[in-house]
Amino acid sequence: MGQNQNYGWKGTQNMNIIVLLIICSVSLAALFLSLFIWWVRSGQADDLETPAHRMLFEDSKPNTNKTTTTANSYE
Repeated sequence: MGQNQNYGWKGTQNMNIIVLLIICSVSLAALFLSLFIWWVRSGQADDLETPAHRMLFEDSKPNTNKTTTTANSYE
């Protein structure tokens, strides 16, 4: 029972991988946070509804040309 059993895993190698994964995840989170802060400060998230509604209420000149003909015109 007093023997040190080795199951093929090295303890320091496992810790190195965990540290590497933690560093990668913190770096990725910091990147996304900085992109989000840039997105908010640059005004990208100011108004999301107006551009979609602007298309519906756009003032365009009506067609005043009355010389349109149809295929079923008997005149």
